[in-house]
Amino acid sequence: TLKIAQYCREELEQYEGVKVVMLRDSDASLTSNNSTREELQRRCDVAHENHANFYMSFHINSGGGAGAEVWIPTESTWYQTFHEEGASVGNKVLDRITALGLSNRGLKEGHYEVNGNKLYYPDGSEADSLAVIRYCREYGIPAVLVEHGFIDNPADAAKLSDGAFLRQLGVADAQAIADRFGLSKVKKPAPVIADTDNGSVTLQWEETPGAAQYAVAVRNEDGSFKTYTYDCADTSYTVTGLTNGKTYQFLVQAKVDGKWTPYSELDLVECELVPQPRFTAEPAGDGEEYGMHDAEEHHETGFSGSARFSVQGHGQPSMTADGEAVPAQRASWARASLLQPFRSQRTVS
Repeated sequence: TLKIAQYCREELEQYEGVKVVMLRDSDASLTSNNSTREELQRRCDVAHENHANFYMSFHINSGGGAGAEVWIPTESTWYQTFHEEGASVGNKVLDRITALGLSNRGLKEGHYEVNGNKLYYPDGSEADSLAVIRYCREYGIPAVLVEHGFIDNPADAAKLSDGAFLRQLGVADAQAIADRFGLSKVKKPAPVIADTDNGSVTLQWEETPGAAQYAVAVRNEDGSFKTYTYDCADTSYTVTGLTNGKTYQFLVQAKVDGKWTPYSELDLVECELVPQPRFTAEPAGDGEEYGMHDAEEHHETGFSGSARFSVQGHGQPSMTADGEAVPAQRASWARASLLQPFRSQRTVS
């Protein structure tokens, strides 16, 4: 199983923007004790600590039988979409590895129950039977467990003893993940939020090799896109006409060899439009400098409108807002941090 996972990593790392976290690269466990529960919990902890978008557990079956199967999250309402996501990846995995000669045992799922005792998620729905799926689901990470044939079946065992076949299995697993997340081996733009102003957001990205032009779009609430430009020739673009305080998701695509780069949910960059404070200083001619700040209402202090304050040496500024005195502590808006935009990272454990 370790070799299959390593081949899967090797293939996945050829895709643009993918970070693969291996839980082990040897036969050593993550914990120093013999507790299976603690070992499995630690594996899911590592996935959580690395902000994984997806978790795949690699197994080889035993106990009588033949072929491949994939365990997926149940239809429990705790992160209910994980059932559909798991089924999507699971079917893609089965399509590929059964094409290599293993029989298809299908998708598997089940709720935890031992001697009549059940486990439940925080919303009261029944928990999954397999620990790695259950622990990952508690963290909000979709997970599947792939059984790559039966080691005690002569036909399966013969295939699994072939190093080339193990590589094919790992590549098939990787391609299934790539299909599910819309990954591409072609380099794609990875935009970041460079600036925010009243009603506008400026995006920046690194140049995509071979790109003739870029398209910039905003995703609408119904999932469709509003494209602002199809012919951006630069590596930055300012989207205007936006609403302060609203959260937006942006997409940038490059046109390479006459085709637009593919995209998935993970290629969207999201931010809440909070204008950056704008400050200018003016000498007053009396040993003081007067600063002007022009911004919309700040989300922490409630300060709005134009503000003017004088700076005298290293003392505290005295401040007026629209002609009225403002206590010195209200000047803390200058130190308040704005909500930072984030870009999803494709991390697979």
